[in-house]
Amino acid sequence: MLAGLLLLLIITLSSTPQVAAYSSDAQLLSITDASYCDLDGDGYEDDVLTILRIGTPNGYPAFIFCWLSLTLTLPSGRVSYVDTFIFGIYSSLVIRVEWYDHAIESGLYTLDADMTAVSTLWSVSAYAQVIFDPPDEGPPGTPWVNVMI
Repeated sequence: MLAGLLLLLIITLSSTPQVAAYSSDAQLLSITDASYCDLDGDGYEDDVLTILRIGTPNGYPAFIFCWLSLTLTLPSGRVSYVDTFIFGIYSSLVIRVEWYDHAIESGLYTLDADMTAVSTLWSVSAYAQVIFDPPDEGPPGTPWVNVMI
């Protein structure tokens, strides 16, 4: 009996998610991934990869002006910002943001995303946040960001 309870406790603790995410409206804005890796090929997993999805309120394509602001906060409180302006016809987009040489501290990282989108028929706003934990400190480097749609 005691062994069964211990096994249940171990399984429960090992299946705890590594990422905590929140979205005010997941159809409009969601953060689908936030992780660390070696994006620049320097041999260090000191880069942060974030993937977001933005969409329309009704799921139908529309000509949209969208402002997307991202804030990456490191455990020390150091903050990096990216502002992106997107316009075109779409019902949903996947946006990949690569934060090079940003995973340089141990602890919890926070990605905040604010979006405002305007079409001829509607105007919407949404907010999303994810908290994640790169495992180790990386070497210092000059941080930079790459945004791909």
